[in-house]
Amino acid sequence: MLNWALRETITKALFGVDMLPGPGFLMVSFSILAVQYAVSILFPSVWTAMSLTGATAAVFVAYILPGALIIRVEGPGQFGADKVLGAVCVGMGALMGIVGVLNTLVFSRQ
Repeated sequence: MLNWALRETITKALFGVDMLPGPGFLMVSFSILAVQYAVSILFPSVWTAMSLTGATAAVFVAYILPGALIIRVEGPGQFGADKVLGAVCVGMGALMGIVGVLNTLVFSRQ
């Protein structure tokens, strides 16, 4: 059942129809399964995917999104302490995201 939503989304994005009939349906299904098997062989541990998701999503929600909202609320013509702090927050979030991804992909190889 989890593949159904993915198959429908891919079919709608690539072909512009809700669902392909017959052989098209089977080709999309087998393609999704082949990609899933290839990813599971390349990344045998789920820790890598979870660590990448945590390194990017948590930093985005905690630092980048609030800083960007502060910059947006201040407006384009205004320049104040809040806008500077928002930019610092976005910069720190970007730096922390880069360090988290590098830590996952480069430094945690055994």
